[in-house]
Amino acid sequence: MNELQKEVLIGCCLGDIAIHNVSSTSTRFQITHCLKQKNYVTHKYKIFKNLCGSPPKEKDRKYPVWYFNTLSSSNLKEILSMFWSGNVRGVPHNVVDLVTERSLAYWFMDDGGCEYVSITPRLKTRNSVIILSTDRYKESEVDLLIDMLDIKFGIISKKKNSKSMKQRIKIYIGTEFTQKFLNIIEPFIIPSMRYKIKRPYTIDKPNTLATTMGRSILEKGIVI
Repeated sequence: MNELQKEVLIGCCLGDIAIHNVSSTSTRFQITHCLKQKNYVTHKYKIFKNLCGSPPKEKDRKYPVWYFNTLSSSNLKEILSMFWSGNVRGVPHNVVDLVTERSLAYWFMDDGGCEYVSITPRLKTRNSVIILSTDRYKESEVDLLIDMLDIKFGIISKKKNSKSMKQRIKIYIGTEFTQKFLNIIEPFIIPSMRYKIKRPYTIDKPNTLATTMGRSILEKGIVI
């Protein structure tokens, strides 16, 4: 594998990848995304094309997906085995030495999201926060990723329980460090995935929410 493939693969290992046939000599992986992200699958295939036997295809099921498989290879084992232990995906202890800026971008494109903070009447600039889905990992592995973001990139983050499943943990990056994170990864974000990036914007005054709240109070005859 070349350096580009290694960096992208490490990001995908933290995000959306299925590792198969881990043997003493070789292994392979599968990349799968929803149909909306077909361009992203095609982009990844072009990177790993020399390791594949066939191009991406659609899998027809309840929720159709677009995917491709690599061939089993000893070249893949060096990296994939670090993220695979006891038939379970995990985070290697030396993850801080593995993740590059490009790797971080692919992890974000796979399993990251950017959300705007709620609008309030006094809000002048609407900032965003970042959520990285780490539901599949143990809490100790999430701690490794949080340390990696701090040590390698100077990004302070914290653990946050999933709203739907309290026992699952996500990584939360607040407004103070979100733009720094986006500055690091943006050069590597492909066009079809740029919808995930949300930059701050100024809210015109009076803002829509404040006007709506005032109208609602008057209509209901509420005294404040």
